Formats: sequence, structure tokens, C-alpha cells
Amino acid sequence: MTRLDALWMNRIVGRMTHVLDNQLKEARVESFLPVNRGNVEKGIRFLLLFLRESILYGEPAIFLDNVTWYRRNHLIRSFPVFLLGQTLAVFRDVLGQEGDPAFRSQAVPLVEAAMARLDDAMKDQETYLEQPGVDQAACRVYLDALLSLEPDPARETVNAMLRRDPDVKRVYSRLFQPVLYETGRLWQTGEISVAQEHYVTESTRAIMDAILPSTDRSADGGQVFLGLCAENEQHSVGIRMVCDHFALGGWKSIFLGGNVPAGGVLDVVRRKHVSLVGISVSMPYNIHKAADIIRALREAADGACPPILVGGIAFNEYPDLWVKVGADAYTSTAEEALAKGLSLIAKA
Repeated sequence: MTRLDALWMNRIVGRMTHVLDNQLKEARVESFLPVNRGNVEKGIRFLLLFLRESILYGEPAIFLDNVTWYRRNHLIRSFPVFLLGQTLAVFRDVLGQEGDPAFRSQAVPLVEAAMARLDDAMKDQETYLEQPGVDQAACRVYLDALLSLEPDPARETVNAMLRRDPDVKRVYSRLFQPVLYETGRLWQTGEISVAQEHYVTESTRAIMDAILPSTDRSADGGQVFLGLCAENEQHSVGIRMVCDHFALGGWKSIFLGGNVPAGGVLDVVRRKHVSLVGISVSMPYNIHKAADIIRALREAADGACPPILVGGIAFNEYPDLWVKVGADAYTSTAEEALAKGLSLIAKA
């Protein structure tokens, strides 16, 4: 299969943009509707990224689902809705001329399947605030406050929960996690802005810092958990919650944050005698980056690699992926991560 590297993608984006530009000029579309060419290029590039992950891991839904997401949101905002179908048609034709037969035999049918689904009714995404175990009332007050850029009511909501039950882990599972998932959903459906999404995330991070009991994460002894986001991933609050759960469970917890390359992970695992690694991926087009880290750890450890957990929205959406990237287990919540971590250590 053709390697979908940066140079190859740049060539495809250039070819597609040129073809679409000529088609728009011939149809005199911009006499009636403006088209943002920068957004067109961005959309094409993301289509390529999602296509890459679908082919690498044999998961057509990664590409198909994200074409539907574009239809609902970004491309519709960027240029007229009909252009998505036209873009996919050009995508199919250009990809049919690129790469070896094995690549074309997978890529072209995927694009055609996406084209066939464009007229299908789109399902409404369900709210995360009505799932079992969620404190719905507290979540709504907290989220409404932060979406209004009013942090004080949000902090008071958290303090009230802690007065009723001082277990910080319950606040994480019943409030923070569902609110952050819901915030992502609202951004994806276009109901809130990027600025609001960032504000909710960063405010939650600050509140977590304020309520977490003083735990010595740098102390030696006991089991060591290493948590991080794969390279290119910036959504690090989820894995931070996982790290905090391990710290509260008596582990030494090392939080590397977002956008961590494989080489950096190898260095920490060697120097800190890590017992368990947790890798988070939110955007599906970064799944291969988690696989890169796992492969590097396995090769470097020569049979003595610590167990590896994966999680994050990308794995939540496609639960079989954890096997395909080579992880030892998948977890959807911070509480579950701690339980699975203990189980993996016991088997090691």
C-alpha cells in the first residue's frame, strides 16, 4: 500500500484543489456563493488522514463516520453543502490514479461508500449527561456556568459535591468526565465555539489542581504509572484524570501531558522503571501514533515491556482498535483504568 506520508498527501491535496478550483470556475459558483479555499484544503487533508487510519486498521467506520461529521459540521460551515459530494467524487478519481493496486482497491470503495451515504439521515448524537452514574443536575449547572465563562458557580458545584462526599474520584467520574465528553459533543455539533470548548477544558484542569489532595507523585517505591497522549494529541485532561486515579490509589504517577513522541516515552520508561503505561488518543487520525509508541516499547524492551493501556475518545468510538494497535487492554474511564491496571500487573 502507498505510504500516506506528508509529501504524498501534499501532492494529493494539490491535485484535488486544482481540479475543484477549475470545476468551480467553470460552474461560476462563486458568482453566487463564496468558497474559502483554505478550508477546502484543510477538509481534503483531514479526509486523507481519516482514510489512512481506516486502511491501516481495517476500520471503514473511521472514514465513513468522519465524512458524516464533516457533512454535519465543518465543511458545511466552510463552503456550500453540495461541495462535499463534489469533493468526494474528485477524491475518488484522484486516488484511483495514485499508488499501487492494493491501495486503490481499498481506498476507492471506501470513498464510494461515503458518497453513497451522503443522503442518509444523520442520527442525533446522544448527550453524555444522561448516562448511568452521572450527577445530571450538577453537570448541567457546572457546564452552563463554564459555557457562560463564569467559573465561580462551577467551583461551588464541585465544592458542594465534595461536602456531600469527600471522595475526589467520584467528582471525576460523576462530573468532570461526562462534562468534558459533553463539551466535545457540543463542539462537534456546532452548538458551542472552539473558545468555549477550550475554556471548559482549561477551567476544569484548574479546578482539578485545586481539589486534588497533596499526593507525592515523585516519591520512590511501589508501582509506577506513566500516562500520556500520543504524538499530535493535545487533549490531555482525560489521561490526567487517569494519572490522578493511580496517584490516589497509592501509585507513583507520572503525567507527561499531550503530544509525546515515542522516543520520549522510551526514555521515561527506562529511567523510572515504569510498571504500567497509559496512552490516550482523542482524534482518530492519531491512532497510528499510539501504535508507533507501543511498537517502539515492545521492540526496545526485548520481552520485558510493561503492560500498556489505551483509551480516549478514538478508542471509545472504535473499541476493537486497542487489539489492532497492540495494547494489552482498553479502558473507557479513569476508574476502570485503575482496576484494569491492577489486573494487568497481577498477571505480569
